[in-house]
Amino acid sequence: ELRAKTGSYCYALPYYNPALEIAVFLFLVSSITILSEMQFNLMLSIVYCAVFFVSLSGPVHGASGAVDPKQLLKSAETVRNPPQSYRVKISLIDKIGGKKDLRTYETLIKGQAKALVRFLTPEVDRGTKVLLVEDQMWVYLPSTAKPLRISPRQKLTGNAAYGDVARLTFVDKYTVTLNRKDVFRERKAYVLDLVAIEGKAVTYDKVEYWVDMQTKSPLKAVYKTYEGKILREGYFEKYSNVFGIKRPTQLRIVDHLQPDHVTTIEYSGAKKENFPDLLFEKENFIRG
Repeated sequence: ELRAKTGSYCYALPYYNPALEIAVFLFLVSSITILSEMQFNLMLSIVYCAVFFVSLSGPVHGASGAVDPKQLLKSAETVRNPPQSYRVKISLIDKIGGKKDLRTYETLIKGQAKALVRFLTPEVDRGTKVLLVEDQMWVYLPSTAKPLRISPRQKLTGNAAYGDVARLTFVDKYTVTLNRKDVFRERKAYVLDLVAIEGKAVTYDKVEYWVDMQTKSPLKAVYKTYEGKILREGYFEKYSNVFGIKRPTQLRIVDHLQPDHVTTIEYSGAKKENFPDLLFEKENFIRG
């Protein structure tokens, strides 16, 4: 009975820890012989309140030990952006007030470091291409003779930047630390702080990345300036089976200062495909 009661109390904690349950159980066993039932229940309540606040403020631990922030980031990014080579269609819907703008793209991704984005609609943008290779990005416009070097953080349209449609990964581009544990839409989450590494191609200087504790899936991202000013918030939604794993197929980006300005990026029709390396070379991609 004592074991069951202790377990129920510890499991009710915001972040259940089996080791914590065992510690509480052993402590109470040592006390039960000298306490009345009323005193014992009071003691149990006090211990519960203490470990409740410790669980909120202390280091994050799971059943297998301390959480590794870098590994957690890799797990979440593997869910968000498949490591395979594949082709995917992207629909970008920008809404502000009563206005709505729709643009479509096709993105070819080879691993985590190469991407080629083809502009499909509107017709005026057709023929434009964006190439990402490691930490370098170029855009080719039909009206120009040569590709132009650009930054992934440059605005594409609405709240979206070039790096958003190229599906830039956060891995190896940011330093990562575990900030805290929190709850988002009734789901327990780890909150990671990402700070851009100098010289790396990134869309934002800082990102507060929320990861589901159970599934290691991304829940939301708070995009910030280097000084910590919030620019936008991104929500990873509409999870669907893609390449055998439940992945978000929609990123909804909300402007922090103008909440009615929402840019939604939808990913559909993902198909595995092997692409030749020549396709991702600066000298050749304008013909791809």
